[in-house]
Amino acid sequence: MPARTHRCTRADAICVLLLIAYFLHFALAARHGGFREDEMLNLWTYWYVGPVQSLFDLVKFWTPYYRPGGALCYLPLYHFFGLNPFPYRIVQISILALSIPIAYWLARLLASPCSVAFLVVLAFCYHPYVANLVFVGAFIYDVLYGLFYLAALTYYVHIPEKGPIFVRYSWCSSWCYIFVHSTARRWRLVFR
Repeated sequence: MPARTHRCTRADAICVLLLIAYFLHFALAARHGGFREDEMLNLWTYWYVGPVQSLFDLVKFWTPYYRPGGALCYLPLYHFFGLNPFPYRIVQISILALSIPIAYWLARLLASPCSVAFLVVLAFCYHPYVANLVFVGAFIYDVLYGLFYLAALTYYVHIPEKGPIFVRYSWCSSWCYIFVHSTARRWRLVFR
């Protein structure tokens, strides 16, 4: 059976731009939000350990270190912007907006019609739990988890379209999934 191939069309590009614009229309209201207690504790945890130890803990994903992927977000932002919450919110909203085209491409791979993919990702953008991810900065772990999980799953679903030679190299998606686990350590998100 020949593999299905999906090409990005002008309709796909328009759908993705509409979805991102729709998401940003509601999400940009969160850009002026402040910090919550959890976020300050998370930031202190990474600041106390330091950037070098945080990078080592990121590589050692089998250790019980507290969510080492969060250091990739918190430490550079703290270094360049201090305790100004605006850049933190912009980064979180940007990561969520980046996951929209990935979710759209996954929906296109799973359900070929453009209209179905558009409606699925529209529900993804409007879901009530997404509001928590946008307005609460302490959920950066879940935002990172969602981005890497969607990217790994999309890559995994996309592999059979490339032919049997690429299936052999699917170990890359396995490593992405391990990184997802080390970033968020929240497997429950998959089943919500």
